[in-house]
Amino acid sequence: MGLFRKRRDAETDNLIASVQMNMANNYKDAAQADFRKLTEVYRKKSESGAYQPKLQAEYDRRIAEFSEKLQYYTHADQKPYWTKD
Repeated sequence: MGLFRKRRDAETDNLIASVQMNMANNYKDAAQADFRKLTEVYRKKSESGAYQPKLQAEYDRRIAEFSEKLQYYTHADQKPYWTKD
């Protein structure tokens, strides 16, 4: 019964899943790299009109959430455990 299913974009969905997985496992650099790739793929496909409006709105929302969460999500601010404040 696939007549009424949303047409999802596998590449975009896989990148979203990869960002989520890397964030869950605290792989900060990998999450940032996948997010950059996700935004690039999303930009290209949305400019070409590859997404249906509802799907594009969902991807917009997900990318905005990731952008907010990943803003300061980096190893640069971490101090080694052996240093004291």
